[in-house]
Amino acid sequence: NSEQGVVLQMPHYNVENLALGPEIYKATGLPVFIANDTRAWALAEKLFGHSQENDNSVLISIHHGLGAGIILDGRVLQGRHGNIGELGHIQIDPNGKRCHCGNIGCLETVASSQAIREEVVRRISEGEASILADQEEMSIESICEAAANGDPLAVDVIEKLGRYLGSAIAIVINLFNPEKILIGGVINQAKEVLYPAVRRCIEEQSLPVYHQDLELVESRFYKQATMPGAALIKQALYDGQLLMKVVEG
Repeated sequence: NSEQGVVLQMPHYNVENLALGPEIYKATGLPVFIANDTRAWALAEKLFGHSQENDNSVLISIHHGLGAGIILDGRVLQGRHGNIGELGHIQIDPNGKRCHCGNIGCLETVASSQAIREEVVRRISEGEASILADQEEMSIESICEAAANGDPLAVDVIEKLGRYLGSAIAIVINLFNPEKILIGGVINQAKEVLYPAVRRCIEEQSLPVYHQDLELVESRFYKQATMPGAALIKQALYDGQLLMKVVEG
């Protein structure tokens, strides 16, 4: 809940209804702005990054989970609880794995960093040849590097990821008609393999008039963790929220 500064839930952590904003304010006396990380990241791309020239864009973040930060008419979509854009919980496979959210076959069960690592490890254990077979600890970075170098197993896994992502992104395109899709995450290290697979699904599954001029690009920010926070402050300056918080004390 962005207005109250309350973290309603944190996937992978045992956190519910944490009054983070009020607690930080109590400790520091400073104005505090709490927002979903992907939405704040999308705002950073709009204000400082690769979607500055676009009023309608969608940032897709790929890490432990998958999320979408949606900018429409220059503003971040928030939704009722400030957490719109849970792309990772679109159902991809009705007969698939159970997701941590409780549902079956969510995109996150096949396209998150953990899911990618698990598939590579499983296929190697089943005897499939790969330059990754000697890896002591499988990482997304090593899988991306292997795919970029043409390792057949890694290429197949990344292309499959691209098809899953592309199908979900096509739904987003049909709903919101953005000018640009930004992909954020370590997975961009394999973008020469990933993006063509994503693009094919977009072209096959979204309206032609929506995808004909659509740009698919890498996000500017990923490791610069302070940029989403800076974007929240700048937005607060624009809309007067920061001034109101200062005046209210």
